[in-house]
Amino acid sequence: MKKVLAPLFSLIFFFAIYNVVNAATVAIEPSHFEIKGKPGNGINGTFKFSADTGSTYQFSIRQFEADGTQGLIKLLPETPNYPVTKWVQFFPPITKATSAEDQTIGFRINVPETIEEQDFYFAILASPISPEADPKKSSATIQPSVASNIILSLFDKKKIEGDIKISLTGEKIQQIDNLNLSLTVQNNLNKFQTIEGSIVLTSIVDNKNQKIIPIIPQNILAGAVRQMTTTLEKNIPPAIYISDINPGIYKVSSTVSGDNGIKYTSQEFTIYIVPSLGYVAYPLITTLLLLTAVILSIKVFKKSKKPIDN
Repeated sequence: MKKVLAPLFSLIFFFAIYNVVNAATVAIEPSHFEIKGKPGNGINGTFKFSADTGSTYQFSIRQFEADGTQGLIKLLPETPNYPVTKWVQFFPPITKATSAEDQTIGFRINVPETIEEQDFYFAILASPISPEADPKKSSATIQPSVASNIILSLFDKKKIEGDIKISLTGEKIQQIDNLNLSLTVQNNLNKFQTIEGSIVLTSIVDNKNQKIIPIIPQNILAGAVRQMTTTLEKNIPPAIYISDINPGIYKVSSTVSGDNGIKYTSQEFTIYIVPSLGYVAYPLITTLLLLTAVILSIKVFKKSKKPIDN
């Protein structure tokens, strides 16, 4: 299950929204990195880059943060004092696309020994360089799977502090074909977390009758909040897929865990799942048609048995 869901959570979480200033086609893959290291280390890595043939680009980085509760990220304005800016080197720092094939670009992150253990969030940007464009003012398009969002983790797991708060909500009475549950996770830990878990629906009539609904793993930055729902909202796929639920009364709760392995459980509540109009209409219409057919058949049979007057 984890192998199947991992690509999905990458698409759900790592969406960079940025203004399109230059219409050139540019791509950086993979869509995100999670790099682990320690203060005083030099960390090496590579990524694939492609652009329109003949175009020239310069690489740089930009800090990002969580944008609301939908799993999007927001690139922050350039800040000269952001320390990672001085740590990252690209090889080469400027490149010209000579073919449609991907180029391999190397980078190195030189982490000073004096840095405290923490997470740093930044994105790789490719800015076009041309006689008509000022590289400081022009930027390439940043779209899903185009910018590479990097999480640089310098943590010792023993020093992770804080906890995770979760809340599961939903309407008390819901239709079977339109179940709507919302799970809110607050990452109060001082480190980025990948959240996994499930929602459990337990029948009031039979405690052994349970439906376990897995939650697609979600990335949550330190101090950020994520809201995961069973419905499609603002072009973000649902993180909770519910199917094969029968009408009835259910106790509902959720349990999730982060990288620290500790399980956190939401408060339990009751929901009434009722048949939808479509759920009821089909068997009802079928029954009415059968009854109508039977009544007509009886009438025809009686009429055929009635003696004919001479």
